[in-house]
Parts: sequence; structure tokens; C-alpha cells
Amino acid sequence: MKKSARKSLVPYALGAAAFCVLFAAGCARDEGAPVADAAPKADPPSVYMNDPVFKKALADRRSERNGILSVRSKLVAKAEKMVEEARAKMPGADDAAVKAELEKNREWVSLVARIEDANKAYEENRLATTKTVRERISPKKRVSDGSLKK
Repeated sequence: MKKSARKSLVPYALGAAAFCVLFAAGCARDEGAPVADAAPKADPPSVYMNDPVFKKALADRRSERNGILSVRSKLVAKAEKMVEEARAKMPGADDAAVKAELEKNREWVSLVARIEDANKAYEENRLATTKTVRERISPKKRVSDGSLKK
């Protein structure tokens, strides 16, 4: 007895059609469910960059840093002028001799110390800004186990 192709393929075709109908019915959007983009999550950049407290903190740090850089650039210009004057007084002297001559000058020593203080203040400001940003944008939960950060 030979079965016809129609009799053996019809159950498979009906099963495939039923599967497609059930799959398509499960993919329909529930009208009561919220749209994924409607409410932003708590941590994306669109939220924290529009936070006025966060923006003000960054702006305050930036203005403080710009003030430090302004003072430092004036000090560096004065130091460069002193180096040029020392080189003019000592033609043909190498860098070590010029440095030794400048280190005898109290004003030079004070100027170098103030430049180093300005560099230290700039670095502290930069690190504080980085810490502020890190605390704001880092996830509140660990990825591996889902527990809260401490």
C-alpha cells in the first residue's frame, strides 16, 4: 500500500500553520503594558546630565579648576621670565648652572613652591571631579550577583 503525499504532508502543514498562528498571537503588544522608552531608567546619561544639582557641581569644579589654571599660568610665565633673565646674565652656561643660580634666589624658590601647590590643587580638583562623576554614573547594583554596592 502506497500512501499519497497529500495524506502524509497535510498533518505537518496544519501543525506548522497552527504554530505560526500561536507564535504570532503571543507576539502581539499588550496595550496596557508601558512602552519601553516612555519612562527613562534612573542611570542613563539623559537623566544625570539634566540633573541641575549634578550639573552645578561639575560647573563649580570647572570654574575652580579654571581659576587654578589662571593663577598657575601667571606663575609659570613669571618663572620663564626669571629663567630668561638668568640665562642672559650667564651666557653660555648650561642648564645645571642656571638652575643652581636660580635656586639661590628666594623669590625663585617661593615661585617654584607656589607652582607645585597650584599643580597639586589642580590634581585634587580633577580627582574630586572624577569622583563626583563616578559616583553619579556608576551602577547601583553589581552586575555579577545583583547585590547593592556599599
